[in-house]
Amino acid sequence: MTIVLVGLGSIGKRHLANLLLLWPQAQIYVVSASGRQLPDDELAGQTQLSLEQAIAVQPLFAVIASPAHLHLQHANAFRDAGIAALIEKPLSHQRQLAADFLSEPPSTPLLSLGYCLRYLPSAQVVKQLLAEQRLGPVYLVQAMVGQHLSQWRKQIDYRDSVSAKQEFGGGALLELSHELDYLLWLFGPLSVEFCRLQKQGELKLDVEERADLMLSGDNSLLCQLHLDFLQQVPQRRCIISGQQGRIEWDLLENSVCLINTDGRQQLYHQPLWDKNQIYLLMLQDFFTAVTEEKVAPVPLQDGLAVLALIEQARRIAENTD
Repeated sequence: MTIVLVGLGSIGKRHLANLLLLWPQAQIYVVSASGRQLPDDELAGQTQLSLEQAIAVQPLFAVIASPAHLHLQHANAFRDAGIAALIEKPLSHQRQLAADFLSEPPSTPLLSLGYCLRYLPSAQVVKQLLAEQRLGPVYLVQAMVGQHLSQWRKQIDYRDSVSAKQEFGGGALLELSHELDYLLWLFGPLSVEFCRLQKQGELKLDVEERADLMLSGDNSLLCQLHLDFLQQVPQRRCIISGQQGRIEWDLLENSVCLINTDGRQQLYHQPLWDKNQIYLLMLQDFFTAVTEEKVAPVPLQDGLAVLALIEQARRIAENTD
C-alpha cells in the first residue's frame, strides 16, 4: 500500500507516526509543503518526493496536512489525478476559495475533512443523547475552548507558528474551528448574530487571539461560543441546556454528565483515554471509506459551512468595532 503525506509540521508529524502505526508495511511518501529538504530524523525512514512525483506513484490516498492556505491547492492536485485525500481542517482559509473548489463537477476520488473531535467517545455519547431527545427542546448551548498558544507547539516560538500568522490561516476562529464544526454536527444550521474579536492583546499577534460569538439555530436555540489562545490552564467544554435538563460535556476530561430531575448522572468518564486515538480512528474510518467505496466520513460541505460562519463572524465583528 502506498500513501502520500503532504506537510510535516506538528500535525503532519502526528499523521506520519499514526500512518506507520496503522500500516507499518505501507510505503509512505512525504511532500514538503514549503518545498524545503526535510531532515532524515523528521522523515522517520520514509522517502521525500515533490508533489508531482508523489502524484505519479498513484497512492491509495493522500493526507493533506499543509498550512490552511495551501489545502485546496494540494487537494485540487490529487482530485485531478483521481486520488482520494483526507484534508486537515479547516478546508481553506477563505470561504470563497472553498466554494469555488466545491462548485466543480463531482469527481471520482473520495475527499474528506479532518474534524477529528467527532471521534472522541464523549462526543459520540452527546450525539446519542441529543438523538434520543433526552433534554427535550434545547434552548442554550455554551461552548468554550482556551489554551495559551505557547503550549501548543513547545518546540517553536508561538509567534513563528502558522496559528499566529494571518497569511497561513491563523487566528482563533480558524485554528479552533473544531468547535464550530461540532456545533453544526450536533445542532444543524446556525447563523452568527454577534461576534467580537480581540487582536494585538497579550500575545501581540496580527490575528485574533480571542473570539466571542453568539449563534442562533432552529427552534429558538442560542449558542454562546468562546475561543482563545490565552488561558494558561486549558479548558474545552460544552454545556447544553434544555427543557428536561442539561448535559455537561468536558472534552479534556472526556466526560459527559446528564443533570435532570432524577439528579446528576455520570454517563461517561474516561480522562486517561489516549486522545491520539481520535486521529487513528479518523484515519481508519477514511481508509474504510476509500477501500469500501463509502461516502466521505466528514463531507467537504461541512467544512464550507464552518467557513461560512467564520466569514459571517468576521463581517459582523468589523461592523461592531
